[in-house]
Amino acid sequence: MRPNNKLILIFLIGCSGEGSIDNGKHSVTIETGSTATEDSGLIETGDGSTTTATTDNNCLDFEDGTLFGAGYTGSSVTLWDGAVVSVVEEGTNFSGLNGEEMVLMPGRFSLVIRSSDAGEVSSYGIASTPMNWLDSPVFSWLQMSEVTEDGIWLALDVIDIDGYVLGSLELPVVTGGHQAGLLEGQPEVEGLDLINGPGSPGDFVKQSIDVSEWVGEQVSFVFYQHTRIEGHGFFTLLDELCQSDNLGDSELLEFGEPDDWGL
Repeated sequence: MRPNNKLILIFLIGCSGEGSIDNGKHSVTIETGSTATEDSGLIETGDGSTTTATTDNNCLDFEDGTLFGAGYTGSSVTLWDGAVVSVVEEGTNFSGLNGEEMVLMPGRFSLVIRSSDAGEVSSYGIASTPMNWLDSPVFSWLQMSEVTEDGIWLALDVIDIDGYVLGSLELPVVTGGHQAGLLEGQPEVEGLDLINGPGSPGDFVKQSIDVSEWVGEQVSFVFYQHTRIEGHGFFTLLDELCQSDNLGDSELLEFGEPDDWGL
Protein backbone atom coordinates (compact mmCIF):
# COMPACT_ATOMS: atom_id res chain seq x y z
CA MET A 1 0.00 0.00 0.00
CA ARG A 2 1.12 3.59 -0.56
CA PRO A 3 -0.12 7.12 0.20
CA ASN A 4 -2.75 8.26 -2.25
CA ASN A 5 -2.67 11.88 -3.38
CA LYS A 6 -5.83 11.23 -5.40
CA LEU A 7 -7.96 11.13 -2.23
CA ILE A 8 -6.79 14.58 -1.18
CA LEU A 9 -7.51 15.86 -4.67
CA ILE A 10 -11.02 14.39 -4.61
CA PHE A 11 -11.84 16.27 -1.40
CA LEU A 12 -10.49 19.54 -2.84
CA ILE A 13 -12.48 19.49 -6.08
CA GLY A 14 -15.96 19.13 -4.59
CA CYS A 15 -18.00 22.32 -4.87
CA SER A 16 -21.52 23.39 -4.00
CA GLY A 17 -24.43 24.95 -5.85
CA GLU A 18 -26.68 24.03 -8.74
CA GLY A 19 -25.25 23.37 -12.18
CA SER A 20 -26.09 22.54 -15.76
CA ILE A 21 -24.70 20.16 -18.36
CA ASP A 22 -23.98 21.33 -21.89
CA ASN A 23 -24.96 18.16 -23.71
CA GLY A 24 -24.80 19.25 -27.33
CA LYS A 25 -28.59 19.27 -27.63
CA HIS A 26 -29.49 21.74 -24.90
CA SER A 27 -28.55 22.49 -21.31
CA VAL A 28 -30.30 20.63 -18.51
CA THR A 29 -30.49 22.23 -15.07
CA ILE A 30 -31.72 20.25 -12.06
CA GLU A 31 -33.18 22.39 -9.29
CA THR A 32 -32.77 20.60 -5.97
CA GLY A 33 -32.78 23.35 -3.35
CA SER A 34 -29.94 23.74 -0.87
CA THR A 35 -27.89 20.82 0.36
CA ALA A 36 -26.37 19.87 3.69
CA THR A 37 -23.60 17.36 4.27
CA GLU A 38 -23.54 16.99 8.04
CA ASP A 39 -22.35 13.71 9.51
CA SER A 40 -25.99 12.74 10.03
CA GLY A 41 -26.39 12.41 6.26
CA LEU A 42 -29.48 14.64 6.26
CA ILE A 43 -30.22 16.57 3.09
CA GLU A 44 -32.37 19.71 3.00
CA THR A 45 -34.80 19.33 0.12
CA GLY A 46 -35.81 22.98 -0.15
CA ASP A 47 -39.42 22.33 0.85
CA GLY A 48 -38.78 22.31 4.60
CA SER A 49 -38.31 18.54 4.82
CA THR A 50 -35.18 16.43 4.98
CA THR A 51 -34.18 13.12 3.50
CA THR A 52 -31.09 10.92 3.54
CA ALA A 53 -28.87 9.85 0.68
CA THR A 54 -29.18 6.18 1.62
CA THR A 55 -31.85 3.63 0.77
CA ASP A 56 -30.87 1.70 3.91
CA ASN A 57 -27.82 1.43 6.15
CA ASN A 58 -25.70 -0.20 3.44
CA CYS A 59 -26.90 1.41 0.18
CA LEU A 60 -26.52 4.76 -1.56
CA ASP A 61 -28.81 6.11 -4.25
CA PHE A 62 -29.35 9.62 -5.61
CA GLU A 63 -33.06 10.06 -5.06
CA ASP A 64 -32.51 13.30 -3.14
CA GLY A 65 -31.38 14.85 -6.43
CA THR A 66 -27.93 15.77 -5.08
CA LEU A 67 -24.35 14.54 -5.31
CA PHE A 68 -24.16 13.84 -1.56
CA GLY A 69 -23.44 10.15 -2.20
CA ALA A 70 -20.72 10.91 -4.76
CA GLY A 71 -18.47 13.19 -2.73
CA TYR A 72 -19.88 16.60 -3.69
CA THR A 73 -22.72 19.01 -2.90
CA GLY A 74 -25.21 20.45 -5.34
CA SER A 75 -26.50 18.62 -8.39
CA SER A 76 -23.59 19.06 -10.83
CA VAL A 77 -19.87 19.82 -10.61
CA THR A 78 -17.18 20.50 -13.15
CA LEU A 79 -13.81 19.17 -11.99
CA TRP A 80 -10.41 20.82 -12.34
CA ASP A 81 -9.82 19.20 -15.74
CA GLY A 82 -13.31 19.94 -17.08
CA ALA A 83 -14.79 16.50 -16.36
CA VAL A 84 -18.42 16.46 -15.20
CA VAL A 85 -20.12 14.64 -12.32
CA SER A 86 -23.87 15.18 -12.09
CA VAL A 87 -27.19 13.81 -10.93
CA VAL A 88 -29.55 13.45 -13.90
CA GLU A 89 -33.28 12.85 -14.03
CA GLU A 90 -34.99 10.04 -15.92
CA GLY A 91 -36.41 11.20 -19.25
CA THR A 92 -34.08 14.17 -19.70
CA ASN A 93 -31.37 14.84 -22.28
CA PHE A 94 -27.82 14.84 -20.94
CA SER A 95 -25.79 13.61 -23.92
CA GLY A 96 -24.71 14.88 -27.32
CA LEU A 97 -26.19 11.69 -28.84
CA ASN A 98 -29.73 10.30 -28.88
CA GLY A 99 -31.19 7.62 -26.63
CA GLU A 100 -30.47 8.56 -23.02
CA GLU A 101 -33.86 10.23 -22.62
CA MET A 102 -35.49 6.77 -23.03
CA VAL A 103 -33.43 5.05 -20.33
CA LEU A 104 -35.46 3.71 -17.39
CA MET A 105 -33.53 4.45 -14.22
CA PRO A 106 -33.85 2.50 -10.95
CA GLY A 107 -35.48 5.60 -9.47
CA ARG A 108 -36.06 9.17 -10.55
CA PHE A 109 -32.36 10.17 -10.49
CA SER A 110 -29.03 8.50 -11.25
CA LEU A 111 -25.39 9.56 -11.09
CA VAL A 112 -23.55 10.35 -14.32
CA ILE A 113 -19.77 10.71 -14.70
CA ARG A 114 -18.00 11.64 -17.91
CA SER A 115 -15.12 13.52 -19.48
CA SER A 116 -15.16 17.24 -20.20
CA ASP A 117 -17.66 18.89 -22.56
CA ALA A 118 -14.86 18.96 -25.12
CA GLY A 119 -14.37 15.19 -24.73
CA GLU A 120 -10.73 15.41 -23.70
CA VAL A 121 -9.20 11.97 -23.15
CA SER A 122 -7.10 13.40 -20.31
CA SER A 123 -10.15 14.50 -18.27
CA TYR A 124 -11.39 12.09 -15.59
CA GLY A 125 -14.88 12.03 -14.12
CA ILE A 126 -14.44 11.02 -10.46
CA ALA A 127 -17.11 10.02 -7.93
CA SER A 128 -16.29 8.97 -4.35
CA THR A 129 -18.65 7.32 -1.86
CA PRO A 130 -18.61 8.69 1.71
CA MET A 131 -16.09 7.06 4.04
CA ASN A 132 -18.03 4.35 5.85
CA TRP A 133 -17.56 1.16 7.83
CA LEU A 134 -17.42 -1.92 5.61
CA ASP A 135 -19.81 -4.44 7.15
CA SER A 136 -20.32 -6.87 4.26
CA PRO A 137 -18.06 -8.88 1.92
CA VAL A 138 -19.59 -7.66 -1.35
CA PHE A 139 -19.85 -4.15 -2.82
CA SER A 140 -22.23 -3.83 -5.76
CA TRP A 141 -23.64 -1.14 -8.03
CA LEU A 142 -25.78 -0.68 -11.13
CA GLN A 143 -23.97 0.58 -14.23
CA MET A 144 -24.91 1.57 -17.74
CA SER A 145 -22.49 3.26 -20.12
CA GLU A 146 -23.37 5.13 -23.29
CA VAL A 147 -20.96 3.16 -25.49
CA THR A 148 -18.71 0.12 -25.17
CA GLU A 149 -15.12 -0.13 -23.95
CA ASP A 150 -14.04 1.07 -27.41
CA GLY A 151 -15.16 4.53 -26.31
CA ILE A 152 -15.03 4.49 -22.49
CA TRP A 153 -12.46 3.65 -19.81
CA LEU A 154 -13.82 2.92 -16.32
CA ALA A 155 -12.05 2.00 -13.08
CA LEU A 156 -12.58 1.60 -9.33
CA ASP A 157 -10.42 2.10 -6.23
CA VAL A 158 -11.03 1.16 -2.61
CA ILE A 159 -9.33 3.66 -0.26
CA ASP A 160 -8.93 3.51 3.51
CA ILE A 161 -9.46 6.30 6.04
CA ASP A 162 -5.73 7.20 6.02
CA GLY A 163 -5.74 7.80 2.25
CA TYR A 164 -4.12 4.53 1.18
CA VAL A 165 -5.29 2.79 -1.97
CA LEU A 166 -6.05 -0.79 -0.91
CA GLY A 167 -6.97 -2.13 -4.33
CA SER A 168 -7.69 -1.00 -7.90
CA LEU A 169 -9.48 -2.50 -10.88
CA GLU A 170 -10.22 -1.43 -14.44
CA LEU A 171 -13.92 -2.23 -14.72
CA PRO A 172 -15.84 -3.89 -17.53
CA VAL A 173 -17.79 -1.26 -19.47
CA VAL A 174 -21.39 -2.42 -19.94
CA THR A 175 -24.15 -0.77 -21.98
CA GLY A 176 -26.98 -3.14 -21.01
CA GLY A 177 -28.09 -3.08 -24.63
CA HIS A 178 -28.19 0.72 -24.80
CA GLN A 179 -27.45 2.01 -28.29
CA ALA A 180 -26.67 5.67 -28.72
CA GLY A 181 -28.13 7.21 -31.86
CA LEU A 182 -26.65 9.87 -34.10
CA LEU A 183 -28.59 13.11 -34.46
CA GLU A 184 -29.75 14.08 -37.93
CA GLY A 185 -26.72 15.22 -39.90
CA GLN A 186 -24.30 14.27 -37.11
CA PRO A 187 -21.09 12.68 -38.43
CA GLU A 188 -20.17 9.14 -37.45
CA VAL A 189 -17.77 8.63 -34.56
CA GLU A 190 -14.64 6.87 -35.77
CA GLY A 191 -14.07 3.65 -33.84
CA LEU A 192 -17.72 3.15 -32.85
CA ASP A 193 -20.62 1.53 -34.66
CA LEU A 194 -23.42 3.96 -33.78
CA ILE A 195 -26.91 3.84 -35.26
CA ASN A 196 -28.75 6.70 -36.95
CA GLY A 197 -31.92 7.94 -35.29
CA PRO A 198 -33.34 7.80 -31.77
CA GLY A 199 -31.23 4.94 -30.41
CA SER A 200 -32.48 2.35 -27.91
CA PRO A 201 -32.66 2.59 -24.10
CA GLY A 202 -31.00 -0.56 -22.71
CA ASP A 203 -30.91 -1.57 -19.03
CA PHE A 204 -28.70 -1.02 -16.00
CA VAL A 205 -26.40 -3.96 -15.25
CA LYS A 206 -25.51 -5.08 -11.72
CA GLN A 207 -21.78 -5.46 -10.99
CA SER A 208 -20.27 -6.76 -7.76
CA ILE A 209 -16.78 -6.92 -6.31
CA ASP A 210 -15.22 -8.94 -3.48
CA VAL A 211 -14.29 -6.69 -0.55
CA SER A 212 -14.14 -9.37 2.15
CA GLU A 213 -10.48 -8.61 2.82
CA TRP A 214 -11.39 -5.21 4.32
CA VAL A 215 -14.54 -5.98 6.30
CA GLY A 216 -14.42 -4.05 9.58
CA GLU A 217 -12.43 -1.14 8.10
CA GLN A 218 -13.60 2.34 7.10
CA VAL A 219 -13.30 2.68 3.34
CA SER A 220 -14.43 4.74 0.38
CA PHE A 221 -15.05 3.50 -3.17
CA VAL A 222 -13.90 5.81 -5.96
CA PHE A 223 -15.09 5.50 -9.57
CA TYR A 224 -13.11 6.98 -12.47
CA GLN A 225 -14.25 7.38 -16.08
CA HIS A 226 -12.98 9.04 -19.23
CA THR A 227 -13.47 8.88 -22.96
CA ARG A 228 -11.10 6.94 -25.20
CA ILE A 229 -12.07 8.99 -28.27
CA GLU A 230 -10.97 12.61 -28.39
CA GLY A 231 -13.81 15.06 -28.83
CA HIS A 232 -16.56 12.80 -27.45
CA GLY A 233 -17.39 12.85 -23.71
CA PHE A 234 -19.53 9.71 -23.36
CA PHE A 235 -21.42 9.12 -20.10
CA THR A 236 -21.56 6.32 -17.55
CA LEU A 237 -24.61 6.06 -15.28
CA LEU A 238 -24.26 4.62 -11.76
CA ASP A 239 -26.91 3.85 -9.14
CA GLU A 240 -27.70 1.75 -6.04
CA LEU A 241 -24.19 1.47 -4.60
CA CYS A 242 -24.58 -1.20 -1.92
CA GLN A 243 -22.84 -3.39 0.60
CA SER A 244 -24.34 -6.87 0.75
CA ASP A 245 -23.79 -10.45 1.82
CA ASN A 246 -25.35 -11.90 -1.32
CA LEU A 247 -23.75 -12.00 -4.74
CA GLY A 248 -27.02 -12.65 -6.55
CA ASP A 249 -26.65 -13.44 -10.24
CA SER A 250 -23.74 -11.12 -11.03
CA GLU A 251 -20.13 -12.21 -11.48
CA LEU A 252 -17.87 -11.35 -8.56
CA LEU A 253 -15.02 -9.07 -9.65
CA GLU A 254 -11.67 -9.02 -7.83
CA PHE A 255 -9.54 -6.00 -6.96
CA GLY A 256 -5.96 -5.96 -8.20
CA GLU A 257 -2.89 -4.14 -6.91
CA PRO A 258 -3.20 -0.39 -6.18
CA ASP A 259 -2.86 1.80 -9.27
CA ASP A 260 -2.55 5.59 -9.55
CA TRP A 261 -4.22 5.66 -13.02
CA GLY A 262 -1.80 8.38 -14.03
CA LEU A 263 -3.38 10.95 -11.70
